[in-house]
Amino acid sequence: MNTNKRDMTMSIDKGQIVGTIVGIIPSMLVVILYYQLWRKDITDALLIFDNIVIDILLYIAILVTLIIIHEVLHCVGFLTCKEVQLKDVKIDVWWKKLTPFATCSKAVDIRTYRFSIMLPTVILGILPVLYALLTGNNFVMLYAIIMLASGGGDMAVMWMLRKEKRGVTVKDHPTKMGCELYDSI
Repeated sequence: MNTNKRDMTMSIDKGQIVGTIVGIIPSMLVVILYYQLWRKDITDALLIFDNIVIDILLYIAILVTLIIIHEVLHCVGFLTCKEVQLKDVKIDVWWKKLTPFATCSKAVDIRTYRFSIMLPTVILGILPVLYALLTGNNFVMLYAIIMLASGGGDMAVMWMLRKEKRGVTVKDHPTKMGCELYDSI
């Protein structure tokens, strides 16, 4: 079977800029909605203890943990494809850009790829946003919008793939943000 390879990538630099913009816009809209519903300032959730050093260390620990969980969820999404094994997924960091990422060395169908891309944003961003909107929980809302914003790069990749149909095979690009698409011809 012959295949046609197409590139759906952007540089890490461009990806960080686009991802930041794409992530911040829905996060800002959620903050406005939250304030309109609850008349609460989410920054009130920043001070838990009377000691600012403890608060900062706590928030750094929570953010690092959520970032790791975000990348693990990408791997879990890839592992839903029966052809993908644990040895095929990897979590790493582009240290020069301070950008963590998860990748899969095997090509997967586009539905699995889309699921893998959006799983962390849904679980760590969208669902907690909905919970916080319903309950008025400042602490949950604070982290939900941070995780929603951190899914901006994933949302940007989803936007690049928006016109792709079923039947396309997708492989993560090893050095850029995005993927390579393979159409059967």
